[in-house]
Amino acid sequence: MFESGNHSFTSISEYLFKLGITTRKGNKINPDTIKRMLSNRFYLGVLNYKGELHKGIHKPIISKSLFDSANAQIERFERPRHKDGHNFPFAGLMKCL
Repeated sequence: MFESGNHSFTSISEYLFKLGITTRKGNKINPDTIKRMLSNRFYLGVLNYKGELHKGIHKPIISKSLFDSANAQIERFERPRHKDGHNFPFAGLMKCL
């Protein structure tokens, strides 16, 4: 769904809400949570322990190609981060040609 590039984190959150998939309190899942879920290597069968990646004993529930495709879309939507700590909400929305 997301990897196609036709949906945002917000639209996925709304879609899940319509399906009845909510938080414990019955709210929509936060779009940032959707982003974290899509970039979580656990679904590939990989565990992150103390900053190191280890192959888990659980079976992956998505393919590596689907994970990579979804994360390529995430990178496409990411806005540049500034090292000086300033938050410019419109940064990265326009590009000079």
